[in-house]
Amino acid sequence: MSGLLVAVGIAVAVSTRARQWAAAYWSRVALLVGALVVAVVVIELALSVYMRQVRPRHLKIANLEFAFDVSLNSDFFRDEDFQREKPRDETRVFLIGDSQIYGNGVPDNRTIPRLLQARLRQATKSNYRVFNLGVPGASPAQYARVASQFAGYDPDLVLVALYVDNDLMDRESTVQWLKRREVYRILDRSLNTLFEGCPYPWVRRYDADPRYKEAACRGEINPFLLTRATVPDNQAYYDSLARVFDGDPLVKDSILRIRNLFAGARFGLALLPSKYQVDAAYFPELRKLGFTLPDTGVVDDVIQRRIRTWAVASGIDVLDLLPAARAADARPEVSLYYAVDDHFTTAGNDVVSDALYRWIAYGDHVR
Repeated sequence: MSGLLVAVGIAVAVSTRARQWAAAYWSRVALLVGALVVAVVVIELALSVYMRQVRPRHLKIANLEFAFDVSLNSDFFRDEDFQREKPRDETRVFLIGDSQIYGNGVPDNRTIPRLLQARLRQATKSNYRVFNLGVPGASPAQYARVASQFAGYDPDLVLVALYVDNDLMDRESTVQWLKRREVYRILDRSLNTLFEGCPYPWVRRYDADPRYKEAACRGEINPFLLTRATVPDNQAYYDSLARVFDGDPLVKDSILRIRNLFAGARFGLALLPSKYQVDAAYFPELRKLGFTLPDTGVVDDVIQRRIRTWAVASGIDVLDLLPAARAADARPEVSLYYAVDDHFTTAGNDVVSDALYRWIAYGDHVR
């Protein structure tokens, strides 16, 4: 009996010791993770301050398909400097979006916000001011953060331009947060270049035209186009995006957050279509990148219909630009998108800005 008691005592002691060791171990792990997070935040803040001081405001951008100059304002948006105080005769429009609104692939005077502003001023003889709040690579959660940056600027109309493709893949996770940090991007690309000879070495694994893979390594095309090309079924991919929109509240909550932030302004949602929905004439060149595209034609508009249904139920005005894009691209002399790059050409920006102008000028969309 005494032997059993000794054994039980030893087992209890060992178990207690193991629990203490485990608690101490995980405590150290938590401290290490916390220290790493703090270090990343501190380095990111330092880099942000440094980058704002040294970041150029005049850039020259070039790749295989286009070359253009970029002028950034003091807030690092592609526009003239923003003034908080609004002149009494000014009608102020916020246009929030990603690189399509920013104007990748076109000169400063051919971005969608600049063209829209010119059309509104010329047609109405009124002092319209359209803010270009486009941020390359941004998504709806980031749109909400951009909007909060200008909460005190008193817009009359706020338009969120939702790109009906990667905008619907928005996710908020620790990994995504880390990948957006400047320190992560610098380290990732530097180490990949040092050890792999390419800042995006994963593109070399894809089944794509070798010249496009090397162009991606040289920064001459967007490397994420090759990632996008790995989708096995493009129609199924868009169907999955529609299901994501239905089931994941992040995109919808971000849009509603922006609307609520500017409760005194009119609010609208503009749906920018992807070229995979517009014209199958783009498909042959895209197949060289490895895209699997339907032989039956373009991707359908299921996503737009889902978004419109939700928006109407939420009391949000919607402009679906897919019909206008399909009608314009049907003309053989017009290409709304670049052959490889997913962005609008100057012709595409003309079509989008004209549709936005008509929606604003002929509808009750300004307070």
